[in-house]
Amino acid sequence: MNQYLIASIILSVVSALYLKFKPQKRNAFYGYRTYESQKSPEKWNLANTLAARLLLILSLILLTVSMLNLLIVIPKFIPLYMSILGIGLISLFAYVEIRLRRN
Repeated sequence: MNQYLIASIILSVVSALYLKFKPQKRNAFYGYRTYESQKSPEKWNLANTLAARLLLILSLILLTVSMLNLLIVIPKFIPLYMSILGIGLISLFAYVEIRLRRN
């Protein structure tokens, strides 16, 4: 197994745990913490639910790409993996913040 597959598995497990055990109250330890998400308990719950779901989807996409790379060698795999990760995290943040501002 390569390190990207291992990282994808770990991210998938952490994402699933985050979805199952979302922080119920605002805290300083974990959760989706931005200025907008901390304005109210409703926004906190919405932000953490959306972030957990989207992070799980992103981790499953990365896991799929990593597994495909084991079956067929994908040229320029590392830039592809890092691009998916970067674009995915930026998109996650942008989507959650837009949804929070609409509520």
